[in-house]
Amino acid sequence: MKAPRKVPLKFMALLPLAALGLWLIRPARDKPAMTPTTERDGLGPVTIRRYWLDVQEAKEPPEAVVKQVLDHFAQIMPWPLAMTFKVRGQPNVGRKDDRYFILMLVRRGFVETEIVEPLRFRNRTLRLHPEAGWVEFKAMPTAGGYRLQVQSSVRTSTWADRLAYLLGMSGLQAHTWETVLQRALALSGGQAAGKGRDTEEFEEAPAGVKPPKVAGGAEG
Repeated sequence: MKAPRKVPLKFMALLPLAALGLWLIRPARDKPAMTPTTERDGLGPVTIRRYWLDVQEAKEPPEAVVKQVLDHFAQIMPWPLAMTFKVRGQPNVGRKDDRYFILMLVRRGFVETEIVEPLRFRNRTLRLHPEAGWVEFKAMPTAGGYRLQVQSSVRTSTWADRLAYLLGMSGLQAHTWETVLQRALALSGGQAAGKGRDTEEFEEAPAGVKPPKVAGGAEG
């Protein structure tokens, strides 16, 4: 049996350069660090994720739950997976243009609140985030209760981030948002009546055009 061949040290030395190259070719590299990004600033497929939890016998109306999650977003996000700090805006009061710094294990990111409505709020990623796009928390009335949902529409910022997502970050991300939904359920005072998640991936499409679904989109 032959011994496995060793990778020459000169090739190992090229790995940091390869990582730097992947970072430098990201589409949004020329934008200032705190610039909001859209899916067009990312790489790979447009990924739409939904995580939901149905609530029944709630003691609090859906508008109150959305407001509580918005007002205490930094505390609702689970540590250590997504250590969140509010860096712009009033503590414990959520408003449009609030900004957050999020430390996600070995990656950092910034998001900014761009939409605030009674039944939803949306955070937009800024350039230093590993994804480009938005994530939204909302409540939707249902028969006998309401549904709490986290939905995002993003592309990864670099190919390294895409690889990390495929190698396991998708599971950690799902755990993060499902924890947020469980904490929102506790705020509602109700009972869980069902939960679920799905992920779809789309080809890039011009603005305003619904992108065609990619065959074999990832589940996660």
